[in-house]
Amino acid sequence: MTFYDWLFFPDLNFQMQIETVLSGQNITDAAQSDLIERLTKKNIQTKIRLDSKTYQTIFIGPTIISAFVSRLRLQRHIPEKLIHISYKTDHQKYCVLVLLRNATIDWIDKRCQFIYQIIQSFLDRPEKLFDILPQMLIFCGQYNDHFIQELGRRKNQLAQDLDRFQNLQALQEKHSMEFLMSSGVRSIHVDVLQSEREMAIIRSVLFRIK
Repeated sequence: MTFYDWLFFPDLNFQMQIETVLSGQNITDAAQSDLIERLTKKNIQTKIRLDSKTYQTIFIGPTIISAFVSRLRLQRHIPEKLIHISYKTDHQKYCVLVLLRNATIDWIDKRCQFIYQIIQSFLDRPEKLFDILPQMLIFCGQYNDHFIQELGRRKNQLAQDLDRFQNLQALQEKHSMEFLMSSGVRSIHVDVLQSEREMAIIRSVLFRIK
């Protein structure tokens, strides 16, 4: 990521502000291109503070504007079924819609139904929903169906990898890595914290969605 990317990347708060306008609307690629063209003609400039007395003026050119608008995913389709869920607060609704708009998946019916179940099942625990939903969007993008069964397989695989990693660590305390390699023991690296977090998320989903 370049400095320009960091400076002009739309963050979650920015996206939530425009989601109130976008929600329920269908923005076309042509409309997005028109917006980029209009913004480019504005000759937008901004100042960056270099020190207590010095500022540098930066011209926001077409490339930056195009990248910024594209990252907002204005034309991204969100299924009506997910838009019209009865969220408890507008803040909760727009947080979810921003996550859905940024999900790089094709909204086939079965994926839509799975994510619908996820959202409905955790509406009473919004903090848990915002922890689980991004992971589930990534997960369901890898499959077309049988999401619950695949989650069960993923949980079992994570558990097996953790067991292998812990067993390897126990062996390494007693033997050198060279000895283990010559004995046919294969090395494995596992991000323990990430694996345990993912397993906890899967357990929560499997507990609430049968």
